[in-house]
Amino acid sequence: MKWQIFLIMVLLIPSVSAEVVINKILYDPIKTETGGEAIEIINLGEQSTNIEKWVIKTTSSETDATLPKHILMPGQTFLVADEGWNESKDNKEWRNADYEEKISLKNTNGGVALKDSDGNIADSISWGAENFGEKVNGVKEGKCLIREGNTFVEGECDFFEGNIVKIEAEIENDFEVWLTNESFEVHPGEKVIIN
Repeated sequence: MKWQIFLIMVLLIPSVSAEVVINKILYDPIKTETGGEAIEIINLGEQSTNIEKWVIKTTSSETDATLPKHILMPGQTFLVADEGWNESKDNKEWRNADYEEKISLKNTNGGVALKDSDGNIADSISWGAENFGEKVNGVKEGKCLIREGNTFVEGECDFFEGNIVKIEAEIENDFEVWLTNESFEVHPGEKVIIN
């Protein structure tokens, strides 16, 4: 009887899971193919996950990168980049990689898969490679494949430090003008949306 009650309790507990997936891929950088490629992963789940020994598989290699010990918190990203990224990245203002290893992403007929430490494919995407995951259109040089729901679209690469957050505020303080920079003024009573 006790084990039946325990089983019912376990079944009633809401399940929380880690959902670590590919978030962004830069496979055709403007400046250099050596040191300029990057893959960002994100934890979309509700619990933290140790990504140690997770693998980035590409059409060039079964184990293009093996990730180090790192606890990926819910909502947190982890940037895996080609060796030399911190010196060769297209935009010097982009953040440094969380992990660098020699990776080789094809500009055409390529793909990336993220495998967990047990070898199971957590996520995969293909820009032309057959039997490698969901197939999407390729992107122009210097653009990224960016996760949008369950698929990927072309977009700007924004590997900046921290998270970009949309802020909406209504200024109600008693002052004449708030100058945030030389070209942007906020007046009392105005609604401000910052993207």
